[in-house]
Amino acid sequence: MKTTTNHLPPPFPRRRLALALHWALLGIAAPVLAQTAAPADKVLGEIKVQGARDKQSATGPVIGYHASRSAVGTKTDTPLNEVAQSISVVTADQIQDTGARTLQDALGYTPGVSAEQGSYGALSTESFMIRGFEVQPFSGGILRDGMKYQPNVYNGAQEPYGLERIEVLKGASSLLYGTGAPGGVINTVSKRPSADMLKELNLTLGSKRSRQLAADYGGALDAAGVWTYRLTGLAREGDSVVDFGYNERSYFAPALTWRPSAATSLTLLSSYQHSKVTDNGNLPIKGTLQFNPNGQLPVGRYLGEPGFNYFDNTQKNIGYVYTHAFSDALTLTHGLRYFRSDLDYKYYQILGVEDDQRTVRRRGRAFRDNTNALTTDTNLAWKVTTGAVAHTILAGVDYLSQHHDSDRANTAFAPIDAYAPVYGTAPQGVTPTDMWRLRQYATGLYLQDQLKFGGQWVLLLGGRHDSTRQDQSDLLTGPDKVIQRDSANTGRAGLVYLGPNGVSPYVSFSQSFAPEQGNSRTGAQFKPTRGEQYEAGVRYQPAGGTLLLSAALYQLTQTNVQTPDPVAPDDYSVQTGEVRSRGLELEAKGSPLRDLELVAAYSYIDAKTTKTNNPDELGARQISVPRNTASLWLHYRLAGLGAAPLQAGAGLRYVGERPGNIFGVPPEPAYTLLDTVLSYDLGHWKYALNVNNLADKRYVPSPCYGRGCTYGQPRTVALSASYRW
Repeated sequence: MKTTTNHLPPPFPRRRLALALHWALLGIAAPVLAQTAAPADKVLGEIKVQGARDKQSATGPVIGYHASRSAVGTKTDTPLNEVAQSISVVTADQIQDTGARTLQDALGYTPGVSAEQGSYGALSTESFMIRGFEVQPFSGGILRDGMKYQPNVYNGAQEPYGLERIEVLKGASSLLYGTGAPGGVINTVSKRPSADMLKELNLTLGSKRSRQLAADYGGALDAAGVWTYRLTGLAREGDSVVDFGYNERSYFAPALTWRPSAATSLTLLSSYQHSKVTDNGNLPIKGTLQFNPNGQLPVGRYLGEPGFNYFDNTQKNIGYVYTHAFSDALTLTHGLRYFRSDLDYKYYQILGVEDDQRTVRRRGRAFRDNTNALTTDTNLAWKVTTGAVAHTILAGVDYLSQHHDSDRANTAFAPIDAYAPVYGTAPQGVTPTDMWRLRQYATGLYLQDQLKFGGQWVLLLGGRHDSTRQDQSDLLTGPDKVIQRDSANTGRAGLVYLGPNGVSPYVSFSQSFAPEQGNSRTGAQFKPTRGEQYEAGVRYQPAGGTLLLSAALYQLTQTNVQTPDPVAPDDYSVQTGEVRSRGLELEAKGSPLRDLELVAAYSYIDAKTTKTNNPDELGARQISVPRNTASLWLHYRLAGLGAAPLQAGAGLRYVGERPGNIFGVPPEPAYTLLDTVLSYDLGHWKYALNVNNLADKRYVPSPCYGRGCTYGQPRTVALSASYRW
């Protein structure tokens, strides 16, 4: 049984009420601003981190790999050891040291997370499996700065150079973020302005004629630091790993912060990104994963037409985050973002292979997609003490509006010899297949209380109500509009004990929901799927605060899963299916020794179908979910060996065997990848040589859907020079 949620993250009717609540909360701040404005000499600047690993914030920079604070688990700036749910944080230093160019690369050393990628690869789309469940924009699982980001998997991939950190909140998370898969959410945090002057220029040359110029520049615009700014950008071009392929991206992200007093700040965040990449090569299963008498197909083989092959995507974002502290006890936070994506997308699909096991039947596929999304989140945090209990009470409302238009068509191609391809076949006619319009709206009301008592106990309780609406029109077959409304209540509870020796055990329960599309045989609209997680874990932070060790056991269950209707199994479904995932995660992050940074992780996942009307699926493992994964990354500064500028790092990533399914998707064998880095830091200048997949391992990282497989990235080499002043 598939755990994939084949829909976009849903929605809601009461738009006027939602917006009224937002502006009502904001209106509270207006009369207070004039009273609380402080003189310029009392401006609260961004926390400085140079030489102070412990001075962190939930969105600010981190020295090294160990982040001690985050807001992804509570929507408040909270120490990680006070959150009763598993959270992994990938810092900008780790992204840089490992040479990550995609979110999939950056999360490769994170337990419980595995990346999926289609034939266009991680440079164009973002899809993950977390704890055995698919998490992607369709399911509402990708966030930016704590709010839902791309509504569609085809809206393009994020640029890691523009990120301060990547956070993974594992398990059901609807209390804070509304609709979503039970596996969790991935939140990316934008680089933000700081009063500290930052000037960085980077040039990178690499495999396949890859070349990149990147810059990160910022600081204060005035002596008092009331106005600060940051300009981050890059330009990249090069060839792809497959024949006729290329990879191009331009990215620019200006940001501006106005901080008129210690109590008030407004940060404007924006970005423009244009990506144009080509297909990574969808190849027949026999010749990649399975034996073919004609031999193994090479990694660089392309079986489409060179003139009919590109993913051309433009992303535009603009928004802000506003905070105002009425007092030390009461703080308002309001965020808003507008997102737009335009896509022109052409590729090929494998339709089958002839008996000679070399002649491939194929067709072309063309998309034109346009997406607009507005998301906003407003909350009040109130710190109050009742008796011996200290509360942090969070009350908020979030709203989401998404418009998506899609126009899709097929075109016929002549067959091609996979082992001796001859190109130049012109497309043979165009057949429209889909033309639809989707409008989605969602509003959520949430209430959360973090209670601290007894000096060592932290209890979290929370509840949420969501209302969603989805309007879908098929413009190809008729003007009829299908309107679907859903609502759900979800909750969360957790308890942490803060031991005096740095050990913090915890237990928690959390819920999720995700609206489903379609109707049953009786005409009734499908109910949302529901998710529940029970988790028990422990964190250990030794004295000094430079290392965090964590372990977690969990059980995740998704109900209301669609399964064949016993009366008409070929035409209809019922929602009596269930999927359960049980697992163990271990993670170590930080600096156990002077000059050494460490990332170590292990994950065990037993995800299977526990209820279904298809006997062949009952008890079957979930497709493409490895039972075992493990990783280790070490980065060492050789100062103690008398070579202070020299740094070296190496990492191993192991992904266990992943099951296929009864519908013809074959299992994927286990693989291990080796990554290395060697750098020389002279202060202003830094040189680095990154090699990923050093052994040039041939592997298949994603399920072989649609009669075809896609190879993972072969060995890639990148030599960079950075100048900071």
